[in-house]
Amino acid sequence: MLPLHVGRLLVGPPGCFNAGRCLARIHPPSARIRRVLAPLISWAEWRRVAALSAVLLLITNAPYVLAYQTGPQVFGGILFALADGLSYLAKMRQGWRGEWLFTLPYTADPGPGVFLFTYYLSLGHVARLLGVSVEAIYHAARVLTGALFLLVAYRFIAYFVEPARARLAVWALFFLGSGLGWAAALAGGFTADLWVAESIPFLTLLSNAHFPPAWALLLLILEWTLLSEAPIGRRLGWTALATALLANLQPMALLPAGALLASGPLWEAVTRRRLDLRSWAPTLTVALAAAPWIGYQLWLTQTHPVLRLWNAQNVTPSPPLPEALIWGGLPLVLAALGAAMLWRCGGPAYRLLLRWGVIGALLLYAPIALQRRLSLGLWMPICLLAALAWRDAIGPRLPGGWRKSALALLAALLPPSNLLVWAGMTGAALVRSPAVFLTRAEAEAIRTLPTGALVLAAPETGAFIPAHSDARVLYGHPFETVNAEVEKQAVTDFFAGRLDTALFLQERKVDVVFYGPREAALGSLPTLPNGWRVLFQKDSVTVFGN
Repeated sequence: MLPLHVGRLLVGPPGCFNAGRCLARIHPPSARIRRVLAPLISWAEWRRVAALSAVLLLITNAPYVLAYQTGPQVFGGILFALADGLSYLAKMRQGWRGEWLFTLPYTADPGPGVFLFTYYLSLGHVARLLGVSVEAIYHAARVLTGALFLLVAYRFIAYFVEPARARLAVWALFFLGSGLGWAAALAGGFTADLWVAESIPFLTLLSNAHFPPAWALLLLILEWTLLSEAPIGRRLGWTALATALLANLQPMALLPAGALLASGPLWEAVTRRRLDLRSWAPTLTVALAAAPWIGYQLWLTQTHPVLRLWNAQNVTPSPPLPEALIWGGLPLVLAALGAAMLWRCGGPAYRLLLRWGVIGALLLYAPIALQRRLSLGLWMPICLLAALAWRDAIGPRLPGGWRKSALALLAALLPPSNLLVWAGMTGAALVRSPAVFLTRAEAEAIRTLPTGALVLAAPETGAFIPAHSDARVLYGHPFETVNAEVEKQAVTDFFAGRLDTALFLQERKVDVVFYGPREAALGSLPTLPNGWRVLFQKDSVTVFGN
């Protein structure tokens, strides 16, 4: 069985569920809890974790290595969550051009620039200063922050789990486990554990350059505020810095973190009718450090003429409850058993995990537009509670042979959803899928587009253009194109010949018409008005300028 110990003194002996059908009731004093939870990780253990992290990073990045191999097509730089990934490259290009104020590159009239998306703008500046491509810095950031996430997660798990063999097992569960989306896929379904990258750590490593550091910062904030034994001033100082960084990277992650931090002192105040101001220090630190950044972003999305419209359509709801159960899969089932155990007789560390899981689950269905973004972080308490349930509820009840077979079955059923996504990415790289690859003529034509030009292109082409040129498009992203559905239909109608060509080009102030294989799939190129000339022509791609 999995030899899990949540702290050295916070869990009863293995099999205590059989003896008393309840965990041992252990309530050590607070100072002792702090000493018990402080992880002591040897250098040999860190070296082992670093080696395993390197292997996992090699595996997760193998599809990208295959995609960048020389071939008849040109890799667009993104294999997972294509539209969002290309938008991050487009943001970096703005920094590469020397800009610090962000404008929407997928909108015809982006309005005035604002100090937003500073992380990707900064990466673009780094690319320019180092004289390397935007894509190279993007993937370097993905790998480096992925390594940080792997190590920070292991340290966080070490506060709850010992010995080292058990820590590695839970760490592997955390990074390799997923839901039951693979089973749903057999029936034609496509559930959240196959595409919501911020919620599943393996997908986080596959996806982009800001989810891994957001995960790492969230875990560090919770470590410094809830678990660390370092002096309070130092811990709160680091917490304030990490909070400010997270507010820029993934501000929605601060909502469950803040709720978790506040839940402890709030519960004490209600149950014991005692207000301890010192216990509110972590919550106040996070709130004060986050307030300027989140307040600024809220102000922008309410007052900026274009970002206000963008924010109105930036809706990411959580899936319906049945799909959410598939999303959580077997770890969620095991975690529910662990939660039931803790509800009856858990100690302080247990209650922390339980509060985190309950708060995270409730916030997924809070009445806000960005529900799904709140899933970042929730996989950690699910995995820790699942491991606890196996160690104290399920494993001890099984005979030795059955226990090993059940553990082997669990190990086989946890990673298939991740393997399915990884295999899909690898397949797309091997077959040079046109969804993620450009023809050489398309890539060359995009690179020659005039700076600042407004380009009319098919929706699929429009996704690539701002990521690989300094031009803008009428449509290219379901959120970052204002009035996205209207603009997408207009672009489709243009190439299908259902619009007055001259009037449309004049009203939309189009500078360039891009016509390649993706546009040809929508229809024949309408006759352009007098004055339009060929700017580029190669193979099946022609670019017209006014």
